[in-house]
Amino acid sequence: MSGTDGVFMRDRRACAFSLVELLTVMAIVALLAALTLPGMIGTLRASKLGSESLAVSDLLGYARQMAISRNLPVEVRFFQLPDFNESPSASPKVWRAVQAYVIDGASANPLTRPRYLSSPVIFSSDTTQSGMLTMTSQTSPVRVGGYGNPPFVALRFKPDGSAIPASGNDPLSRNNSFLTLVMEGDRSVAQGANFATLQIDPLTGRVQIFRP
Repeated sequence: MSGTDGVFMRDRRACAFSLVELLTVMAIVALLAALTLPGMIGTLRASKLGSESLAVSDLLGYARQMAISRNLPVEVRFFQLPDFNESPSASPKVWRAVQAYVIDGASANPLTRPRYLSSPVIFSSDTTQSGMLTMTSQTSPVRVGGYGNPPFVALRFKPDGSAIPASGNDPLSRNNSFLTLVMEGDRSVAQGANFATLQIDPLTGRVQIFRP
């Protein structure tokens, strides 16, 4: 073996890792992944909840602006649909869609397309968290996407920007002017689950988002 070959072999041995060393490194990487993965998942879920609540808040704000600019009432309907993994023809179970309509006389003309919440984000069906769901429920007279004629509750923005229930005689108050977004299947809010509550001011129609 030449002197050059001997130096090359020594350099290879100096740079090589033993099987034990490789297994040790892999075990450390796996441990770090196991420790950080729950935090990453929690961050992603919180981000999705935040983006969905902001999207619904923006839609409500847009509906209010259109009511003022068009001098016509604009109704925002919150729909109950089948669960995410069920057929569109299944029975409605989960509040997870919203759409705005311009009310012109007896006609309700779509102002926006239906906005479906991204799984697993839903509107909480607990009326202590979503007081708006205590409003009178109606059945949609027209099809909503591929879901037929689902039940809904609705909030109506008047041309002066204020907000009222779209049906029933009860005024909008602090008892029925809010909706809470949660993660389906998560533990309850009382047990510390993440949430985002949309609060609508009846007098101004403006929306605030409250999060823990």
